[in-house]
Amino acid sequence: MDIGNTERQTLGIRNIAKNYYSPIRIDNICQAEFGASSNILFYTSTDEANRPCSVKMVDLETNNTSTIFTDDNPTHYLDLGITKDKKYLVIASNTKEDSEIWILPR
Repeated sequence: MDIGNTERQTLGIRNIAKNYYSPIRIDNICQAEFGASSNILFYTSTDEANRPCSVKMVDLETNNTSTIFTDDNPTHYLDLGITKDKKYLVIASNTKEDSEIWILPR
């Protein structure tokens, strides 16, 4: 959700099966993908220029967050996805001239 029309996204999580809203709120987010279990969430975090520059992982049960990848180059933008077989997390660092891709188990 874009609160305040600032192009800075905020993530909230709702468990539809239990009709429960998680108290976890993540600001300055660009993309998100669940891990192999539904309590792990990977997401791209943005910097002050609103550039997706790091991939973080949060355990939704404990709210423990860790950074798993950061690209400090200001010309690079990160994309996050999963493979079609849903076994791997794909991190792509892109510019207009090149791309780098990292593959991690979900």
